[in-house]
Amino acid sequence: MLANKFRLNRQEIGEIIKKGVCFNGFFFYIKALYLSDKKNNGFSIIISKKVEKTSVGRHRIKRIVSSVIEETSLNKIKTKFNSFVFILKPVEKDLFYEKKLKNDIKNVIKMIV
Repeated sequence: MLANKFRLNRQEIGEIIKKGVCFNGFFFYIKALYLSDKKNNGFSIIISKKVEKTSVGRHRIKRIVSSVIEETSLNKIKTKFNSFVFILKPVEKDLFYEKKLKNDIKNVIKMIV
């Protein structure tokens, strides 16, 4: 899971969703914005019940997304954005959903950086 210093609060998430720039992937989209009062990069992962019915499944997907963020060291990379909200889309899940999701996240992060 992401460290507490890299998480966004509700007010920041609302501001990013309203004013942020959107980057689309197949399984999700990222809203990104530069917040001047943030020292570190901030992240949030939003998964609705339309994407996954069970809380166990939603937490599993959150762990997958946060592990990719840590692997790519996005929290250390300096870009013109410093706050990111990952919003997952409801799609059909198949046997290779996790692998496809990881590859999709890495491709969209390359677009941002």
